[in-house]
Amino acid sequence: MALAKDTLFEISDYNVPKIVDDADAWVHMILNLLFLENGTYSDAPELGLDLKHKTYMETEQIINFVETELNSQVALYMPGIPLSGIRVVVADTPKGDNILYITISFDIKNYKVHKSAFVSLNDEIVDMVVENYSNHVYQNK
Repeated sequence: MALAKDTLFEISDYNVPKIVDDADAWVHMILNLLFLENGTYSDAPELGLDLKHKTYMETEQIINFVETELNSQVALYMPGIPLSGIRVVVADTPKGDNILYITISFDIKNYKVHKSAFVSLNDEIVDMVVENYSNHVYQNK
């Protein structure tokens, strides 16, 4: 299993580009698939979920689509990621907006790592909020 590194479009406390590694990098790569438009890469025209153009779907359809497609595309295009599962649930807000709560799980050595992120669904899909995702690490028994 190769470990990953990813450079974000943010500056660290030391005024250099922020770099994340391992599960944090994998989460960013997987969540970027949500908004990647199909056809962006000519050698992989089906890559990406193009979620901004799926707002016509009902909430349950979006949940099934995201879980199925993310699992499928990670297996196909990112085979080195030790993904053990993706779970999507919806939480309604007081404003009536739907929020997708996505939990991505990895098996790394003897540990199970869970990362969670929020994706806002309103009139159009706004953006993913990954900055404050939660980290949970459990040792497999």
